[in-house]
Amino acid sequence: MNHQPPSSFKVMTYNIHSCVNVYGRENPAATARIIALLDPDAVALQEVDSMGPRMRQRNQAEWIADQLGMHHLFFPLRASRLGKFGSAVLSKYSMSVVKTSLFSGASANQIKEPRGAIWVRLRTPGGHVHFINTHLSLRMQDRLYQIRRLLGKDWLGGIDPQEPAVFCGDFNAGARSLIYRVISARFADAQVQAKQKGYPKPTFFSLYPILRLDHIFVSRHLTPLQVKVPLDFDARKASDHLPVWAQLSFNGRHAEDS
Repeated sequence: MNHQPPSSFKVMTYNIHSCVNVYGRENPAATARIIALLDPDAVALQEVDSMGPRMRQRNQAEWIADQLGMHHLFFPLRASRLGKFGSAVLSKYSMSVVKTSLFSGASANQIKEPRGAIWVRLRTPGGHVHFINTHLSLRMQDRLYQIRRLLGKDWLGGIDPQEPAVFCGDFNAGARSLIYRVISARFADAQVQAKQKGYPKPTFFSLYPILRLDHIFVSRHLTPLQVKVPLDFDARKASDHLPVWAQLSFNGRHAEDS
C-alpha cells in the first residue's frame, strides 16, 4: 500500500467519534495509528473535538496531524464552554481553502446538530484536486436539503467540469437511500467503482458493521484502483465508524498545477 503510481493518490474518510473508542475512552493515539496504517495522502475527518476539558484542551485535528506529519484544517460546527466540535481535513499535500459553510436543515428550528462542509483544493503531484468533506444530518429531510445545497452551483455544481473532485464524508445515508441515488447520478462511489472482491463493505456500527454510511465519491476524472475498509479489531474499537480508504488515479486530462 506504500507504493503507488506517480499519477495516483490516496484518500480516506473517517468519523473519529471525538477519538472516543467503543469503551467510552478518548484515545487519539489509536485514531492516529489507524490513519497511519492506511497511509492516506488526504483525510476527511468528522466528529472532531477541540480544546474541551474532556479532551484535555487538545485540538484533536492538530494533534493527529502532528503525529502524522500532515497539514490540517479544522472547521468548528459548534462552540461552547465544553470546547469546539466539527470536521477537519488532513493532507500531506499543500492545500488551499476554497470555502467552509454551516448548513441548516429543511427547517432551521428543527435541526438538532449543526452540520457543514469543508472544501479545499489539494495540490497533488498529478494536479489540483477539489476535496470536499461533509457530515450530513440524522434527519432525512435535513439531509436532502443539505445535499441539494452541496450539489448546487455554490458548491460541487460550481466546479469547472474539467477539474477532478472527491466528495466524501459521513452521509448518514445508505446505498438504497434517496441521498445516495442523488449523489450517484453525478459521482461514482469508489467502493462500487473499484469492482474489488468483497466490496462494498459496511462502515457502521464498527464492532458489528451492517450499514454503509461513510462514502467516497469521485468525479469522472478519477478511477479507484483499490479500496479498503479495515475490519481488524483495532479499527473496530477505535471509533463507532470504520474508515473508508481509496487509491485513485487520474483519467486523461485533469487539472494542471498552477
